[in-house]
Amino acid sequence: MQPARIAKAALAASVLWGRFGVTHVNHKAWKKIAVYPSLGLAYNRIKKNANTTVVMLLREMESGVGESRALAKRNSRKLLDLSPSEIANLRNTRFFVVTRNPYSRVLSAFLFRFKDEHYRNLHGAFDLTRSGFTNFVSYLSDGGLDRDAHWDLQTKVMFLPLDKYDTVVRFENFKSEMLSLLKSVGLQPPDGRLEGLYPSDVGKQTSSDSRLGEFYTPETIRMVADLYSKDFQDLRYSKDFPLVTR
Repeated sequence: MQPARIAKAALAASVLWGRFGVTHVNHKAWKKIAVYPSLGLAYNRIKKNANTTVVMLLREMESGVGESRALAKRNSRKLLDLSPSEIANLRNTRFFVVTRNPYSRVLSAFLFRFKDEHYRNLHGAFDLTRSGFTNFVSYLSDGGLDRDAHWDLQTKVMFLPLDKYDTVVRFENFKSEMLSLLKSVGLQPPDGRLEGLYPSDVGKQTSSDSRLGEFYTPETIRMVADLYSKDFQDLRYSKDFPLVTR
């Protein structure tokens, strides 16, 4: 690491330790923080939790122009991309994260990713059916859980414990809670941007929340509850399944 980046890393550590406490910062997840200094926001990115939508929204609000999915992610700055003065201002920046019910999140990852031949070749040719989902959950139980960030534990990539964030947005209430967050820092999203998907998200929507009963069985409910026990507990989601399965 170059001397300038070492100095910025030391400054960031000092600022963040001072604000949140050294024992509360997950150093392995620092690269998951995207900072938007002009908006006064720092976002803890987690895949399958409206990540692309949030990044594109914040970049559009920051730059004034709509960017492609790839460009918005590339232009979202990490902690060590900031200037020393911007790092110092992290003391006054609102840190937020979007969390999601593990039952919904893992099903969404399954439905989205296993349309992709690359994923089928890499992890298994799971059919997009109830039996295919059962086989996928068995794969996770047999060691596949940590092989992809789209379905690995949310808590692994959270920079802070839940109660240390300034705001926690629940995926289940995304629009209303995201609007509330933006209003709390004096911001208004572009018209319609929280009404639907960004163009790059078309085709990614899996409607997993409304399809839980279609894919889950009592067996997979028990397995997912066990596999994601830490997420259920730390993110304060009930293990009670939200629907009665067929």
